Amino acid sequence: MTVRFSNATPLHSFTSSLTRLWHDESGQDMVEYALVALFMGLGTVAGVHGLATSIVNDINFVVNGFANATGQ
Repeated sequence: MTVRFSNATPLHSFTSSLTRLWHDESGQDMVEYALVALFMGLGTVAGVHGLATSIVNDINFVVNGFANATGQ
């Protein structure tokens, strides 16, 4: 039985781990789907915010119209 001792420095070990991670493509699809979902979510939030502002302005217009019509 042969016992091998690693003479790798922590920096070498770290860079080899980064190199392995850089070349590993497993999970790439999941990351892409997550990014698409993120951008869709951000677009939805931005769109809903603009829609909500428009709805609030329309409701205020109607409420002010009723207030002016009743003399309040």
